[in-house]
This record gives sequence, C-alpha cells and structure tokens, in this order.
Amino acid sequence: MWDKIKKAFKAAYTWLLRYPVALLITILVVAGAAILMLFGVGDRFNVGGLIGKLFGRDDTDEKSEVEVANEVDPDRTDSEGNAIPLEEPDEHGWTQQEVDVIETGSNPFRDKSKVTVKTSEGGEKKLRLPTGVEDKDVKRIIEIKPDRFKVEVKKAPNAVDEELIDYLRS
Repeated sequence: MWDKIKKAFKAAYTWLLRYPVALLITILVVAGAAILMLFGVGDRFNVGGLIGKLFGRDDTDEKSEVEVANEVDPDRTDSEGNAIPLEEPDEHGWTQQEVDVIETGSNPFRDKSKVTVKTSEGGEKKLRLPTGVEDKDVKRIIEIKPDRFKVEVKKAPNAVDEELIDYLRS
C-alpha cells in the first residue's frame, strides 16, 4: 500500500511540477542558444544534454564501459609481450575490431556527450562519452570486448610547459 502511495506522489510531482518547470527552462535555453548562434558563437554548448537532464532522460547503455586512449590497450599483448594488432584474436579469443560511428549530424540541440555506434554483433548501442569528450572530438571507437569500448580522440590537448607558464605570468 505504501509503495503505491509513494509511486502516486512521485508521478504527481513529475507531471505537475518537474515537467512544467523543465519546459519553461527549456524554452529559455533554446531561445538563448538561438540568440548565441545568431551572434556566431556556433554550437559550443551541449544544449541537448542540458535538455535531457532537465527532463531526466538518459537512454545510454549503462553496462557499457568506455575508456579514452590514443593507443592500443596495453593489456592486449601476446605471450612475448608484443601488442596484438586490430582484428587478430588474443589468447582468450577476443578480437579487437573497429566500430563504425554513425554520423552525428549538425543539429545544434543534440546531446554531444552521447554517440551511437554499431557493434560487432550488428546491433547499435548508445554510449555516453567520458567527461570532457564530445562527439566531434571522436576519431574512432573500437570495441575491445562485448560492452567494452575504447574511444580514440582526434587530437589530445597540448601539454603545458614552463615556457608557456612564464609567458602567461609576464
């Protein structure tokens, strides 16, 4: 009985308070993003991700594990310690294959922290990218094991050296 009452209050809160407030905030966010695009700022903001968070929608596959790297997984070595190239099986029989990334499009209201990929089984998965990586930064995605993906970014950030720090201080 208590669970039904709790569920009813939660549904009432969601439909009577959360969604109307989220709708008002969404209208303001979309208007602000449109104004910023008119001034030439472009789609630098993750408007789609913000709107998804307002409405509490997350359609990514939570059991999938994503790692960021620009190199082959160091654990993928043979018995002599040499790296195993793509599409060759390791000692456990796993084959590291490249996964095609579906085009993200130019919609400025898309969620840039998510990407949809085709898996080796022929299906599709929606993955949440790690913090700081957007869909336009992805060079390719490699499926290492089922539900384990490696994301290679196009360009890693430049390292800050002492010369740059001294220049910025002066």
